[in-house]
Amino acid sequence: MTAVTTFWTSLVRTLTPMVVGWIVTMLTGIGLAVDEEFRGSIEGLVTVAFGVVWYVAIRLLETYVTPKFGWLLGIAKAPDYTAAG
Repeated sequence: MTAVTTFWTSLVRTLTPMVVGWIVTMLTGIGLAVDEEFRGSIEGLVTVAFGVVWYVAIRLLETYVTPKFGWLLGIAKAPDYTAAG
């Protein structure tokens, strides 16, 4: 794997949980009664929390069940940093 491929793979696998977290936050935020002053902070916290949970869950499934679950992080193959040079 080249350095560019490794970088791209790691980038996709990092950004995908963030996007999933944002989507879940937007879907669950409907009807959320929160003071407007704190809404942005709470949405950010929920986005990060969902993103972290998504990443950890998929990495565990990918490691202990089947590598095919890696597609839920955007790319099925984890980056190989040792080969990047």
